[in-house]
Amino acid sequence: MSSSAEDRFEVLAVAAKYFASADARDWATHRSIYMDKVITEFDVQAETVDFDGIQGKEADADEVIEVTKRTLQNISVTQHVMTNPYFEGDGDELTLHFYEEALHHHPSLGSDPAVNTWTMYGRVAQVYRRTPNGWKLRKSRITPVHDTGNRELLTAAAAGK
Repeated sequence: MSSSAEDRFEVLAVAAKYFASADARDWATHRSIYMDKVITEFDVQAETVDFDGIQGKEADADEVIEVTKRTLQNISVTQHVMTNPYFEGDGDELTLHFYEEALHHHPSLGSDPAVNTWTMYGRVAQVYRRTPNGWKLRKSRITPVHDTGNRELLTAAAAGK
């Protein structure tokens, strides 16, 4: 089965929901986007954030949600924006490529934006598969190209600071 413009629109809608649900801390919706097994490759702070051994490996989606929740739960503001989307693939698997701007603001770290804010700009590739329940995320890879602010913000927030 080949993919249509409607399929591509549906994948874009799921990708938008991926970021909107994380920003809203709506973990039930965020979980609904994933297949049961997923691969996450977050080159962002992989050396400092505790990803519980799921980094770059197939993992249960529930584990990925728990790591995401622990990482973001204490950050008061996140806003993820995606631009310049394009697709590769056809049929029941599509890879969506786009640019991401990810703002993280955590005022409990102080009033200095160099300390309480981290913005990451990156290239993202997400693999989606068609399932009986719609398009689901199978793999996500974020490759940073630039960032500003406090690179240790995610680590500090996950530690409850």
